[in-house]
Amino acid sequence: MKVAQKLFEFCWGVAISVWILGAMIPSNLFAQELKKITLGLGVAKDFGFRIPAEVALDQGFWKAEGLDVEVVSFRGGSEVVVAMASKSVDFGAITGVDAGNAISRKIPITAVSSIISPLTTMMVLVDPQSGIQSVQDLRGKSIGVTRHGALTDYLVRTLARQQGWDPKTGINILALGGFKEQVAALTTGQSQGFVWSADGGFQLVEEGKAKILLTFDTVIPDFNFEVLFAQNETIQNDPQLVQRFLRGWYRAVQYIKENKDYTIKMMMQKLELPETVAIRSYELQAPLLSPDGTWNLKGWEAVAASLPDLGFSKTVPEPHTLYSNQFIPVKID
Repeated sequence: MKVAQKLFEFCWGVAISVWILGAMIPSNLFAQELKKITLGLGVAKDFGFRIPAEVALDQGFWKAEGLDVEVVSFRGGSEVVVAMASKSVDFGAITGVDAGNAISRKIPITAVSSIISPLTTMMVLVDPQSGIQSVQDLRGKSIGVTRHGALTDYLVRTLARQQGWDPKTGINILALGGFKEQVAALTTGQSQGFVWSADGGFQLVEEGKAKILLTFDTVIPDFNFEVLFAQNETIQNDPQLVQRFLRGWYRAVQYIKENKDYTIKMMMQKLELPETVAIRSYELQAPLLSPDGTWNLKGWEAVAASLPDLGFSKTVPEPHTLYSNQFIPVKID
């Protein structure tokens, strides 16, 4: 009995010692310290940019890769490019056209994977009372874009050119800014329409404030619309960090495709959409999300051709200078 009692006292003493020692040691020595990085979104109210990021955070896909990701929304891809130039943002979710902006400013960032390639989600929304029934009716009308030199500006110019009009004067292009500003201009009659993505477009249609005239995949069939960018320094010095970030993103994409009800609730919360609009938007956009980041190579030819029109380049650059194939297809299993 004495032996047993002494053994018990010894074990109890060891346990107390271990507990005290554990309390004295910082907890981060027992767990992997997460790498802090920042992701900049071109705009907040956009399915392709916002929802995969929110799902990756909510489901812990980035945390499982050892990453602590802060998501910051901007008022356009050009602002994200500026933030990446100052290295306050590590990764960017922006448009393929922003590659030209970066090149023109000699900013060392590169497109590493695709979010959504086709322009199916970009549309011309017009006032239902404007009398505009067809593309031909847009001639001479005032159409809102986010800013001059933005993708929205390029889309309207391309549409005008395809109709045989002067791309600068065939349609009166107004640089109006964000979604609220576009809606205000449409409501007051300052514009007869504007270019926006499906999330806002479907919401206005549901409210009776706009109708969809066309989607831009009918104007430009091949494109690389929304893409993920990384710092060149990170690509060169820490390619595994890029791989970890992308695995978290595309695990989120897979989860979105497999969990409709969950994603719709997320869209209602983060994009502030009514349920009917969120359902319609999900059914259009979820199938368009790239499962592994693979490029549409013809799409990069179209992006390159857009850069002189946007004032980013005097000549059409070689498409392969705009992107990297190093990390695609992204394997998540």
